[in-house]
Amino acid sequence: MIECGFEFEFGHDVSLDFIKQLIKLHYPKNKLYTITDDSYSDVLMSKNYFIFKNDASVHVNNCKNICTEMCTPVFSGKRNILQNFQKIFAILEILNVNTNFTCSLHVNVGFSEETEIDKINMGKLYVFFNEHANLKNFKRSKNTYCKPCIPISKCKQLLEGSDKEIIRKLEKYLLFLEKSHNRAIALDKCKNNKISIIEFRIIGGDYINNFEKSYDLLQRILDSMYFSIGRLDKITIKQKIEQLKCFMKNI
Repeated sequence: MIECGFEFEFGHDVSLDFIKQLIKLHYPKNKLYTITDDSYSDVLMSKNYFIFKNDASVHVNNCKNICTEMCTPVFSGKRNILQNFQKIFAILEILNVNTNFTCSLHVNVGFSEETEIDKINMGKLYVFFNEHANLKNFKRSKNTYCKPCIPISKCKQLLEGSDKEIIRKLEKYLLFLEKSHNRAIALDKCKNNKISIIEFRIIGGDYINNFEKSYDLLQRILDSMYFSIGRLDKITIKQKIEQLKCFMKNI
């Protein structure tokens, strides 16, 4: 089953305690934890926590309180993920949080079953997702915190050859990238070098006032994951490669 957790960055006028109280009201079964320094705790490995911490990279003017990063629990199943994304967005809107070009919303996705994780094909995921189109859509193409995994010129080179060759070359390129959390799509790997979590860092800017665009991208991320393991039969690899080639010709 697909699993997903979020990292929301924002500024706020209300106190952090008030934010936590409202989250607890809507999520009474989940635990809350605040990180008060730069150290990481074992709590970060839990799937049940809302985690709050200061974020020095976020600068939102006219906010009375410190800018915050809020990590959510892990949600399972596509419908449940989308419903909770919408619910948390609504809570943040009630709190009147502020976002700007220094803010981002990270989407961390994986699968609960190891058999599904083993099927992930990054080449297939890449042609379905189209990182450059989404970076352009959120005006983050030149953001240093979400650099493209594959530069435009290199991507055009990798899109040459048969469909099978293209998928193989893309996957090889992506899997051998050095780990970097400043990429638009960052791979976390287990000790055996298998993919465990894929982090998408595309959503950003004043995202709190762009729910529909953020929601649409989340759906695309989830569908990309399903496509990468062969779970979207109605869409062919050839279709997605041709769409990506067409986009790259005009960029």
